[in-house]
Amino acid sequence: MIIVGLPLGVGLFATLLLIPALYLVGRLMLTAPILAEASTGAPVGVRAAIARSWQLTKGNGLAVTALASISVLGGVLLGAPFIMIDRALRATAPNPVAITMVDIGAAAAVAASLLAAILIQVATYRRLGVKDGI
Repeated sequence: MIIVGLPLGVGLFATLLLIPALYLVGRLMLTAPILAEASTGAPVGVRAAIARSWQLTKGNGLAVTALASISVLGGVLLGAPFIMIDRALRATAPNPVAITMVDIGAAAAVAASLLAAILIQVATYRRLGVKDGI
């Protein structure tokens, strides 16, 4: 029973940690734009950027988390069909040209998702930074 229950308990524990981890990602999402903006002016340390991100997202933690999750979920949903087609092609007819074309589509979906995440970070930083009087 312990051999079966231990992986189940670890999986349940990891699932319980997912919600706080997503919240932290949302609250600290603005760290990269803060560091990027600081490179044009006075240097800002990593701790100061994290503190600034936490301050800017105060009161908006769940909304920013939901906004950050949109691009991640979109990337998963865009990439899933390509991954399924890739697995089907590899199992039935290992044609390297077709597999490469499908993999290029999957890479494009991931790149679009990452670009969307960066644009969401910048737009959120501009919106919350202006609200804060910066």
